[in-house]
Amino acid sequence: MTATPTVQTEEREARAATLAPRSDAQMLAAYAETHDPMLREALVERFLPLARSIAKRYRKAEEPFDDLLQVASLGLLKAIDRFDPARGIAFSSFAVPTIVGELRRHFRDRCWSVRPPRELQERALEVDKIRTELTSRLGRSPSVREIGQALELDDEQVLEALQAQQGMRATSLDAPRPGGDDA
Repeated sequence: MTATPTVQTEEREARAATLAPRSDAQMLAAYAETHDPMLREALVERFLPLARSIAKRYRKAEEPFDDLLQVASLGLLKAIDRFDPARGIAFSSFAVPTIVGELRRHFRDRCWSVRPPRELQERALEVDKIRTELTSRLGRSPSVREIGQALELDDEQVLEALQAQQGMRATSLDAPRPGGDDA
């Protein structure tokens, strides 16, 4: 007696066929067509190392790496959901800016205790990055003028950005101040 395949068996076999080993492009095209959650999960697993490597670039002492990885993973999910294979670009070319944008949005929206304008926040992050690079290259802390020249900013803009960085983390009013000034 031969058993006829049930609808459930056919669905399972069809789903297994969708997850069979294939290229990234094939999986992305299939997901764009079907929005199958299992296929989405497989894509996340496949591209998670990309999100992890981008999160590592944004590692900061104040921000736990697990949080950065979670934000980068959210960016990866958004990239998978929004990717259109018909446009003919590589997925990584689409995913990297999406993930980076999600991380920047995280820093901009959640890491500032006093929120200056977005343009000033971004300038402060650029100043911090170039200050680190110049310190490494020069072997000393760069001057305001050197930072300004590297970023094509005037001294006032650099000082404003440096001051804005102070708003990234709140400090306690009861905490001792550097230098021991109690007044």
